[in-house]
Amino acid sequence: MGFEYNRAGDRDDEYYLRKTCSYGLKQEIGGLAIIQSKGQEGIANRWGCILLPCQFERVEILTSNDSHGIQKLHFVGYKEDCMEMYEYEGETPIKTLTLHKLIA
Repeated sequence: MGFEYNRAGDRDDEYYLRKTCSYGLKQEIGGLAIIQSKGQEGIANRWGCILLPCQFERVEILTSNDSHGIQKLHFVGYKEDCMEMYEYEGETPIKTLTLHKLIA
């Protein structure tokens, strides 16, 4: 990932930095996006910050309401041998559950 200068205002000395990223966008949901790199999926926010690295075969974004009516986001990442669930409240996703495939 790199940075790119963009003009921010009318004056020549006003600039801001925008993160650029070379990942493919699979789906945008609100301010989040499911991104792809080398056949793997992850999650990024609208500013290009990677929330979940591209290490999953498939990623889903889910919403739920808690007892106070506050909506929470959950990310589910699927790998060949396990499934990981993350809760997201606006900063860093917190891993809440990992389920491994049982081998008979």
